[in-house]
Amino acid sequence: MEDYDYIIRAVPVGGRTGDNVPASTDLLVFSSTGDRLFLVQLRLADSMVFEVAQAIGVAAERARLEVPPEVNEAILLAGLRRVREELRLGDLPPDPPQDPYRISFNGGDVAFLADEARQKLCSYQQRDGRDIFCSAAAFDDRPIAGRVGLRTFARTAPRICNKCNMPDDRLLCRHLLNAEVKYRRAHEPFGRELRSADCELGHHEVATPRDCRAGGHSCWEIAVSREAPSIPAERRSPRALVEALGYFDASWRLAFGSSQRIVHLRDAETTVRLAENCDSAEEFDSRMSALSMVLDDLTVSDDLWAEGLTTEERASTKSLTRLELALKKSGLEPEGLARASQAISTLHALKKVRNKLHHSRDEVARAFRQANLSFPPRWQESWEMARAMAAQAISVIREEIASLSTRKPASRKARAVPRAAEVADGKKG
Repeated sequence: MEDYDYIIRAVPVGGRTGDNVPASTDLLVFSSTGDRLFLVQLRLADSMVFEVAQAIGVAAERARLEVPPEVNEAILLAGLRRVREELRLGDLPPDPPQDPYRISFNGGDVAFLADEARQKLCSYQQRDGRDIFCSAAAFDDRPIAGRVGLRTFARTAPRICNKCNMPDDRLLCRHLLNAEVKYRRAHEPFGRELRSADCELGHHEVATPRDCRAGGHSCWEIAVSREAPSIPAERRSPRALVEALGYFDASWRLAFGSSQRIVHLRDAETTVRLAENCDSAEEFDSRMSALSMVLDDLTVSDDLWAEGLTTEERASTKSLTRLELALKKSGLEPEGLARASQAISTLHALKKVRNKLHHSRDEVARAFRQANLSFPPRWQESWEMARAMAAQAISVIREEIASLSTRKPASRKARAVPRAAEVADGKKG
């Protein structure tokens, strides 16, 4: 079964909207379970249509009379690229939710739009040294270059591929299979043509395969998977989180004083749950509860973060917020503080997953996605990823705290000099 997190489908759009030209379609984003997430509107400033058309190579006369389809396709290609990338990296869905979510192109995007439209991408195009072949050639196509297994290859060239009505890979429906391309007859326009294909869902629309593209058949869709966080292999060990917590506590006490213990594991059972496997929703709940308890029990002394706050404000401040406030007052370099703050955000997101487990399906899905966890979950895989992310986040915070302890003796010496000078001045007086 194909593994993905999002489905993108197309919604036809007609006419201009104020000073903006829409692409031929807007994009609807769904979760892998079919829940509608948000609409993406793709727009180009009206004043930029002619400039984009000229950059693509559309004749000036035609560009002045209408919005050329080449411009619409450029908007769609550029918009799809941006939506795919932002979904993969976790920058979408927007938080807070925006529906519709608008992507607008302006004067600074002309070169980007033109580059998207100029070169057609086709996975059936195969290169061998200087030569190019079409690997979707029909069995009785010509001129046949050869056959490898069940696949027939025909000679082609970029200018021929660009005229072929096979949709660009970036716009092609994910369900299209077994495409068959044939050379056009001599009395027809020179080039190659998509004659037939199959649909893995059995949709009858595949009878006109050239429209199995964004903006074509209404059943068109593509899938997008989120990019898994980059986590070192050592953080994926079942014991990695418990070990990271131990090192974190040691580094904290070295930086802020041996009595300043920050990590408190309530009992042996909590430690065991953090290292155990997970085979069901109930066990995932139990493991995430143990993680949440450990994070809630982080103890940050008031003198490290609470200066100027009332008793009520101190009592209402949660442990991870206390940790972040303490780090802001600790003297960390801006870059180190940014890394630590990002790690704390990861821990917040993981706690949110636990807090939302018994809420509505939409809220659970949103929490999983915000934590960079796939949804719907595969319990063992989701727990392993959550545990590894927590271990990585704790380790990043520990590394930044360790940098404080290495600078501490130097800073103490620097502070001692003025005091000695002050004493000497006092004696002179």
